[in-house]
Formats: sequence, C-alpha cells, structure tokens
Amino acid sequence: MQIKCKNCGEVVAEGEVVSRKNGRGRTIKAFDLFGKPNGAIIKNNSNDVKDWTGICSKCQAEKDRRKKW
Repeated sequence: MQIKCKNCGEVVAEGEVVSRKNGRGRTIKAFDLFGKPNGAIIKNNSNDVKDWTGICSKCQAEKDRRKKW
C-alpha cells in the first residue's frame, strides 16, 4: 500500500497493514513501513490506513519557504 502526497501525488511511504496481538490479547492493526518515509504521514484522525495522506519533503519545504515573511 502506498501513501501519496496530497499536493503533488508523489509516493511518501510504502508499507503494508498487518495484524498484531498486543500484551492484553487484543488484535490491533499496524502499518509496517518498507523503508524510510519521504516526508510526513498525516493520519486525518482516522485509524484506517486508507484514509491517510501525506506531504512529501519537497512540498513541505516549499510550504515553509512561503510561510516566512
């Protein structure tokens, strides 16, 4: 599964959703990354990975440059 940038569509992170058991016997979903993410992952107040978006490092840097002065 891929999480893409909400501005330019570039892939921010790749991984898969896996089920794990926590210490209390409950099964939880987790998102395992395949490598280092290329930006920030935004959860959008949802635990469903399909609803997540991201912002790549290029768009994030451009946003920070416009923000100054």
